[in-house]
Amino acid sequence: MNETWLEKIGDYLNGKMNHEERMQFEAEMASNEELYAVFKLYQTIEKEMSERAKHSSQEGELKSSLDELSTRYFPDEHERETGENVTMYPVKGPTPVIPFGVVFGKVKRVRLWKSIAVAASIIGLIILGTIWFRQGDQNKPEIASEHSSSDTSADVSITDSISKSPSIDDQQNKPGVVVEKPEHQQESIQVKPGKNLKEEVHQNRPKAGKLDALFASNFKPDTLPVRKAGPLQTAYQHYESGDYEDAISAFEQVNMDVVTRGNDTNKALAAFYMHYFKGLSYLAINRASTAIQELEKALAGSPDAFSKGKTLWYLSLAYIKSGEPDKALNYLRKLAVEKQAGIYRDQGVKLMGELTRHSLNQAD
Repeated sequence: MNETWLEKIGDYLNGKMNHEERMQFEAEMASNEELYAVFKLYQTIEKEMSERAKHSSQEGELKSSLDELSTRYFPDEHERETGENVTMYPVKGPTPVIPFGVVFGKVKRVRLWKSIAVAASIIGLIILGTIWFRQGDQNKPEIASEHSSSDTSADVSITDSISKSPSIDDQQNKPGVVVEKPEHQQESIQVKPGKNLKEEVHQNRPKAGKLDALFASNFKPDTLPVRKAGPLQTAYQHYESGDYEDAISAFEQVNMDVVTRGNDTNKALAAFYMHYFKGLSYLAINRASTAIQELEKALAGSPDAFSKGKTLWYLSLAYIKSGEPDKALNYLRKLAVEKQAGIYRDQGVKLMGELTRHSLNQAD
């Protein structure tokens, strides 16, 4: 863990990254569990802090809330400073991201620079800088703390190594930065005459089936091995013709005691191919759960690094199809370190970025 992680998280949430940088950072989070954990922790604290900010107009009260959250999520630091034992709360996820620099309509805004010391196992020190907003009196759009333009040591806890977050005006005037409304400030849905409420709400939500679309755009049944003769030949013929259900039946009828050349190596290879192509057949007819079982068996019997790589690829797709993106990411991380997986490794790295972006959008 290094200090640039926090800067990257801030840039990502502030919209400072271009498309390529966002893709690279999402891929990095997908392949680095520690970085992703810090990102989720960041979201969790922001969520709780923003909820408290809705009901508190005094900066002192917000700072007290921050101190409480610091004690809750970073007990090691609290114990070092006070000697008191505290209970560690688990990070719950997913939690929505609270956009930075958001302002619209007539609102009061409260600026609070906050700092939290993170336990040594994660990072020596993380500074979380953000701006919290509170819905104000619509007839008096005054700033809640006008005197706070020059922060004092009592109100600010910032290290020199991390710069402050950009102000609202800076973000509004910066080209290319899109200012979004937080979820709790979204405009209410207006139901048009003659339309069902459920139908209207559905139209205002993000398009469903993103995981299915991600699966469909990446899944292509693998080609058969050059040598097809042997106990799997009939099943191969059905598979090659796209008759996947017949292929599954044929695979189930294979007698693994009858293998060409009759040696252990070919028997093991035939067993791998049987589970592998049987799994792909199940996946082709949208039976992802059963496909996963077969592909797990194939993975355990992979004869070489390339075969292992392509099995990891299809396992990832199977978990995407089954609606389990976190498990898919776990397999994609394993695929990313398989240097001999060839094109499957390249495809896996690309898919990690797409899948991570989907997961982050779901958390928003």
